[in-house]
Amino acid sequence: MMIKKKEIYAQVAETTGLKKRDVRLVTDALLAYLHEQLKAGEDIQCPPLGKISGVTQKPGTEKEKRVYRLSLTKEKPMADTVEAVEAVEATAPDTSD
Repeated sequence: MMIKKKEIYAQVAETTGLKKRDVRLVTDALLAYLHEQLKAGEDIQCPPLGKISGVTQKPGTEKEKRVYRLSLTKEKPMADTVEAVEAVEATAPDTSD
């Protein structure tokens, strides 16, 4: 099974109570940033997902390629993430005017 971005948007919107439009903007920006960093050769430490590290195979040859490995971290309860989002929302300025 493959998870598609639309499913990520829906899950995050449901979990956080944010609008799908807002979730989409943030998620797309995050994924673009992660792509840029991996392309630049950076490793990414991203709890609760884990560590994404890359290695170049067959450097200097026609078959050179970059391969990435994800080392999963121990599972963190989703409730902690929801509580963190609620805490940020509680301290955010009211822009409903």
